[in-house]
Amino acid sequence: MTAARERASRRAGALVVVALVASAACGGGTSGAPAPAAGTGAPVAPATQPSDAQPAPSTPEECAALADHLVELTLTERRASGADFTEEDAEAAKLELRSGIAEGCATLPRATVQCGLTATSTAAVAACP
Repeated sequence: MTAARERASRRAGALVVVALVASAACGGGTSGAPAPAAGTGAPVAPATQPSDAQPAPSTPEECAALADHLVELTLTERRASGADFTEEDAEAAKLELRSGIAEGCATLPRATVQCGLTATSTAAVAACP
């Protein structure tokens, strides 16, 4: 392996670790307390579902999109702090993260994945219900 390829592999590995940490938090970032209503700061009771209703599971396509979005968010945040990642690093990280979160993501409710897909930071992804 060339020195440049080895550096790229290490950078991609570091990027995947950061993105995996963010994705592991997906679904576990809430305290159970009601979220404040938009613009009011007042708590809103969570919507209730009948006990026999199961949330719709996320699809493989949504999970792949979430992995890609996590990598892009992580890249943006890391680049803002001076880290140097190439597009090759990003593509390698996306492929690795897609396979790394596929099984766990498939068990997440679709609403959680949709929240992650619309998040604008890794902290916002971690706060998804």
